[in-house]
Amino acid sequence: MKPRLKRKEFPFTALAPNRIMTLLSIVFSVESQDVPSKILSILQEHEATYYQGYLQPLDGSIELCIFADVTECVNFEELVRKIEELPGVISVEHIKPRRGFVADTLHFPLTSRGGLRMILFSAEFISMAFKKIHEVFGSGGSVILFESGYEYGRALAESFAKMLFKTGIPREKIAEAVIQTIPEYGMSVGWYIPVVEPGDFKKPTVTFKVYETFEAEAYKGRPTSWGCDFIRGVIKGVFDTLYGKDVEVKEVKCRIKGDEYCEFHVEGK
Repeated sequence: MKPRLKRKEFPFTALAPNRIMTLLSIVFSVESQDVPSKILSILQEHEATYYQGYLQPLDGSIELCIFADVTECVNFEELVRKIEELPGVISVEHIKPRRGFVADTLHFPLTSRGGLRMILFSAEFISMAFKKIHEVFGSGGSVILFESGYEYGRALAESFAKMLFKTGIPREKIAEAVIQTIPEYGMSVGWYIPVVEPGDFKKPTVTFKVYETFEAEAYKGRPTSWGCDFIRGVIKGVFDTLYGKDVEVKEVKCRIKGDEYCEFHVEGK
């Protein structure tokens, strides 16, 4: 059953029509855990409003990033000074307040998985690119997408195997841990909503049900001969790499064909 979930907004831009917005970056010591609550009090004192934000660890410190609505702010410069003077605060940076829209130009690059550079594109753009590959290359488009997914799946498997091994998972349990973790990772980055059916991880024999895959959603209204070739390639790449052998992956259900979800069967040969 598809779970009910909340939408998650990436906090690297803020859009607020007819409002004056800024981004504050405050670095403070790990020992000063009360800094965020004090900053919110200062914002309230100066009639500035928290819009969205996040915390992230740095080397020996913590960074708090806040998009704030300062339309009604009383003395913005003093607000910044008060934050700078808080005990435990190491540094304060901000983007000059501007109307309507502000983007995070205080950070680069965008990273995940322990420092790996990430580049974000909209689902709309990915849909356009995948559809164009099918339209230009015909049946060859399916091969291109599958092979691209396969190589990416191999890279994912190697990366997650190394990462999970560092957490203390025994080597003989790594394959199963990676297979359970990668679908969760795919969901966290917006690929799909996964449901992994109980299976035999030794053979392996595993069934994946995925709702709202970006690939199937991109192909709505397109020929039913199309399938989720990229995601099928990713799954095969992951399993081939983890098990060191040729594993068969079939997509037996697909949203493109009118099914409620896409379903992939993995079978070790």
